[in-house]
Amino acid sequence: MLLEHIALLNSRRILLASQSPRRKAILNQLGLQNFEQIPSGYAEDLNPKKFTPNNFAMETARHKAVDVWNLFCARSDENTTPDLVLAADTVVVLGDEILGKPATTEDACMTLRKLSGTSHQVVTGCALCYKEKSSASASSSSSESGGGGEDATAFLTHTFAVAATVHFAVLSESEIQAYVATGEPMDKAGKLFL
Repeated sequence: MLLEHIALLNSRRILLASQSPRRKAILNQLGLQNFEQIPSGYAEDLNPKKFTPNNFAMETARHKAVDVWNLFCARSDENTTPDLVLAADTVVVLGDEILGKPATTEDACMTLRKLSGTSHQVVTGCALCYKEKSSASASSSSSESGGGGEDATAFLTHTFAVAATVHFAVLSESEIQAYVATGEPMDKAGKLFL
């Protein structure tokens, strides 16, 4: 369904609320070429214990998208507001516990030890901020109010989440240490299992 709209999307001002080369590559693989990457300044300080994993990932993504929308609109005029801001957040869930991004190499090792030999969920929450529907746009979507009023910066938001089950092989301590030494799993929840 998305693929039939790629040409239209490439003619719009789209912002990816991320500096992630992986997220950029995903959009490029879909055929999206005409977008800007603007990292969010959102602190990612939600308390995971107050949310289900899906809602935690969606709410974090929503904060990132709204932050970039507002940041961009604050420095732009009415003619350059974005048509769409995309944001995502990925969390690893083991049992009922949302595993945070490792801050240190010891955190990364401890998390990999927990995941070794288990099955766990990887949840990605996505958020879209987009201009309010006008005669110029003909798409329909169920959305919640993300902005307000009559001004040019008014927008709507839509969030959704997808989850995958990951079956993790048993890792030896030397494999864990070698992987963490590469720096790959640092500050990235999703990179722990790649």
